[in-house]
Order: sequence, then structure tokens, then C-alpha cells
Amino acid sequence: GDIDLAITIPIAASENLHKEFLYKEKYVGVVRPNHPILTNPISLNAFLEYQHIMVSPSRISFTAPTDLALIKLGKKRNVAVSVSNFLVLKDLLEQNDFIAMVPYRLYQTQMPHLATFEAPIAIEGFDVISAWHVKTHYEASHIWLRTQLKEIASKFA
Repeated sequence: GDIDLAITIPIAASENLHKEFLYKEKYVGVVRPNHPILTNPISLNAFLEYQHIMVSPSRISFTAPTDLALIKLGKKRNVAVSVSNFLVLKDLLEQNDFIAMVPYRLYQTQMPHLATFEAPIAIEGFDVISAWHVKTHYEASHIWLRTQLKEIASKFA
């Protein structure tokens, strides 16, 4: 009863909630605009040469989608800093030669002055969903809100 509508990832939504797919998110590499990695085509070796920032909201898992993709290749990145959320990244990226893999829409809204690049490996994106409790499922105002949200999210496709 505390939350009317959540925008989240499927794994974070309880099984007893109603859910609706909103969009698929992808990761992009984010660095400061004059980062040396941007001077040449970005190879896997160049990608691994620099220190990375990892976002680990729970501080329990230190294996992100980037790491999973690298493990498949028998590689490992050098994670120099772990932070609890993506919004802390901006200041760290502006001041250092770190690399961070960031959801594209977060980059667009929070870090558009930084530079992006496509990773030299395939990093799996993630689904973004809305979730709500059964008690609000048939409320007209809630249906309207979900409809508006779905319409906005469809522009992300």
C-alpha cells in the first residue's frame, strides 16, 4: 500500500504483482569527453586497459552484465571503484579516466555532456517494467496512469 506504481526490472517485482513490459534498455560506455580511449577504434584490449566503475546497488554482487559478458570470453575488467547507484558516476567520470557501462536512457537524462561509445563486446541489456498491486488494478485513475506511462515508454522503443 505504500507504492502505487513501480518502474523497475522484472527480478525486483514480487510475483504477486501485476506487471507490464515498458521497454528494453541497453548499456553504453560512458567516459569524459577527452578520454584517451576515444582517440582510436575501441578494441577489447583498450577497453580492459582502463579502470572501470561498477554500480552495485546491493553491494552484495560484484558481477555486473559487463563482467558476465567478459567471463564468456575468459576476460576480466579492472574495477577500481564500486558505487551504490548510477547517479554517483557523473562526478567520478568527469574527473578521471574511468569507464562506466551505463543504461542509455540514464546517460541521456543525467550525463549528456559526457561521451559514449559502444562496448567492444555484447553486453546484455535489461527489460524495464511497471508493476502494481491487484487492489489498484481496476481503478480508473490507475488504469489512466498506466496507459500514460505505456504511451511514454513506447517512444523509447
